[in-house]
Amino acid sequence: ALLVIARVAAIATLFCLHAFARPRYGAAGTTGYWLAVIGLVLMLLSTLTAIFAGDAGGYDWLVYPFTAGMLLASLGYILLGIMTWRKGILPPWGGGALILLGLPLSILLSGFIAVIVNGLAWLAVGIALWRQPPAAPAED
Repeated sequence: ALLVIARVAAIATLFCLHAFARPRYGAAGTTGYWLAVIGLVLMLLSTLTAIFAGDAGGYDWLVYPFTAGMLLASLGYILLGIMTWRKGILPPWGGGALILLGLPLSILLSGFIAVIVNGLAWLAVGIALWRQPPAAPAED
């Protein structure tokens, strides 16, 4: 259940970042956003299906959409992190946190440590967004 909450929170944070940065990070940043969102949604749907299926079995195929979602989200995070860093949308440590999210932490670290690092990276992105001044109104 915590994984579901974490995925929904990640999608919400991405939505806020996209709403804040969309005019400034261009097509590459938008592509990164959509890759990350689609990847997270695939992971969320796979997780929900596994939770509701319970011990019914026969759901081994869920590994494929989950893995595809993980790869898409990782690519999206890396692209989004690079664009927010290059365009100065977030401080360097905020963009670096997004790039860190893009690394397949579950492969590099043990499960619990990967979850902690992932949570800290999202916290850094949230703090970086919170500390940004309001965007100037668009000129006509």
